[in-house]
Amino acid sequence: MPPVHELIPGSASADEWTGSRNPLHPSEASAYLASVLLLQLAYVFGAVTYPNDNIGIHQLRHLGLPGAIILLGIVWVIAFGVSALHSRIPWTLPRSIRSPGAMALALVVACAFGWMFLSLSNHFINRDGLALFDKIVNDVAAHGAHVTHDEMLELYVHSRLYDYANHSWGWSVGRTYQVASALSGAAFVLVLLFLAPSMAPRSRIAFVGLVLSCGFIQLFFGDVENYTMVTVMILLFIAMAHLFLEGRIPLWTPAGALSLALGFHLLCGWLLPALAYLFVFSWRHGRRRDTAIGLAALVLPISALFVFFHFHGLPIERLWESSHVGGLGGNYARELAPMNVAYHLGMLNVLLLLWPSIVMLPALIYFNRLGADPMSRFLELAALSMVVFTFTWKAQLGIFEDWNLYAPGMVPGAILVARSLSGLPRAPVKSAIITALILTASLHTFAWVVSNHLGRP
Repeated sequence: MPPVHELIPGSASADEWTGSRNPLHPSEASAYLASVLLLQLAYVFGAVTYPNDNIGIHQLRHLGLPGAIILLGIVWVIAFGVSALHSRIPWTLPRSIRSPGAMALALVVACAFGWMFLSLSNHFINRDGLALFDKIVNDVAAHGAHVTHDEMLELYVHSRLYDYANHSWGWSVGRTYQVASALSGAAFVLVLLFLAPSMAPRSRIAFVGLVLSCGFIQLFFGDVENYTMVTVMILLFIAMAHLFLEGRIPLWTPAGALSLALGFHLLCGWLLPALAYLFVFSWRHGRRRDTAIGLAALVLPISALFVFFHFHGLPIERLWESSHVGGLGGNYARELAPMNVAYHLGMLNVLLLLWPSIVMLPALIYFNRLGADPMSRFLELAALSMVVFTFTWKAQLGIFEDWNLYAPGMVPGAILVARSLSGLPRAPVKSAIITALILTASLHTFAWVVSNHLGRP
């Protein structure tokens, strides 16, 4: 199968998907710099006005106002220092990660992140997480696993891990979740590193940094909830979609990946419009057989899981009676977000916490840098779908306690922005913009991580 840009007349090649042949005009660069500065000012505002409900911008309060201002100033010193050095250093990163040395380095980096995730484990657990301590212990003893239709494989895998780890090493439910969370984070980083060379061939380090600076990575710092493994599966789905659109794998691969992701958590159903885009793409290029096999790959794995669990303690009728996807018996009104301005302002706050690079979207859209190639369209649709989910599905535990429900859905948007910024044309100021954004977002995210580690969010 030829690459996608050879299949579609006039479609973008690897060097063209963000309009990167158009030079970076000073007014455009100024807009990106202003966006980063706006994010910094928001963080300072959140710190100086604390106590407030703005969890999305108030984490730098832990540094104190003088400390926050000094560190944000240092961000710009480093950013322009990197910009000055970038043009002088002959970067010789490998074009792919397939060489043994590059693969070994990626594994070392992923393990280092896993160690960091576990070392700074989250000690703030929400009500659903606390309830798992009893539910898993009791149901593992009685049935072998605690499982619901909303998160079949997340709960099943965690239950089986707990059973093994408890008997082997005396681990509690909480410890099992923390280790599984950190391992999932290491897997996420590894997949991201493998994806970077083809997703952002000219700015791979920037691409990875932009994604990992987002607040959704708090999931991997020992979060005791059922959203860590599904986040890795969402990234795998995106990676498979990218390879499909490059003509390197068949459609059934991303379809099967999303089907398996649905088995981990049904919130992935909100990504079905993005998968539908891949099906339309395949159909329009005359791949009827590939499309049919892709449909089977979507339906069969999730169906097999429903059948398996039906005969292992989770009757299919409970999908309607006791799952959120079934509205707990059809009561969907309780699942939908209220038509309340204060609620949606709070969700906007959560969105900014989990996906700080979203501040760059207005400028990227205005200057037509998101791209019009198939992969860009796929990411745009996936990101939009998950934003709709964020503002449509009600936070049952409260806006800020249920942040982890929405965290997995930030992955497509974070990758969209990272890919778009990484694809900007070469210019000295480009390095300054990206470095400043990575450091600014990382400061806020890391402050949140450390505060949760210390048990004082």
